[in-house]
Amino acid sequence: MDLYTGNLTAVFAQNFRYDPRPVIQSFSAYTPELAELNASFLRTPRAPDYLFFQVKTIDGRYPSLDDGRSWPELLTRYDIRGASDGRATFLVLAHSASPREYHLELLTNMVAQFGESVPVPAVGDGPVWVEMDIKESFWGDLASTLYKPPGLQLNVSLRDYGEHRFRMIPGMARSGFLVSPFIGDNLSFGWLASTESQRALAGLEVTSLSVLADTAFGSSVCYKPPVQIRFYRLIYPRQNLNKAITEKKNELNGVSQV
Repeated sequence: MDLYTGNLTAVFAQNFRYDPRPVIQSFSAYTPELAELNASFLRTPRAPDYLFFQVKTIDGRYPSLDDGRSWPELLTRYDIRGASDGRATFLVLAHSASPREYHLELLTNMVAQFGESVPVPAVGDGPVWVEMDIKESFWGDLASTLYKPPGLQLNVSLRDYGEHRFRMIPGMARSGFLVSPFIGDNLSFGWLASTESQRALAGLEVTSLSVLADTAFGSSVCYKPPVQIRFYRLIYPRQNLNKAITEKKNELNGVSQV
């Protein structure tokens, strides 16, 4: 088994056979190349039979950035089988006997200035995936050599829950991640995989976003404007979680009777 996103104490405490992905801490897969290493691992025969999955990040990042490139693989190659305990600390994902397929359908290819509010396509027939190409300038390269350039922020507006600000890692944004609906906890990830996702996550739809540098003016000479933004529709078959729960209850009843 493997554990997402990084709290390995649960693995060692239960004495599971641990077979991790190449970059074992999700927050460390911060370039497109590292993110693809983890995603491609899930497509190999070595992919773990089970995953303990948790939506949890560090430093105030947008939650779906961490191993974002792997999320489509998790949604189509694994089935949600339940939670690790009554508090749903982790979701338990089992490798599917019949992996499903997904594809990305390009919706919009555009550019935006730092601080500019950009409308996000409606969720409609499926969640919205985004790729952002943010390039450092000469001054940014110099700042990276000497220390580091200013951080980046992602501002999002949710349909029912107002505006929120998160930290964003340029390499993770370039690799791509699910931007709408906002998935901030295990329950919402479960709904994302479910046939009931559109109804359950409607209020968490992201209606607009903007990218800012973490400076007083929201921009920096360390980054080249504009930001290249590509929105896609993430299309994949959903899971009937009611059926999965019923099957699990029947399995447990059978065990108790024995």
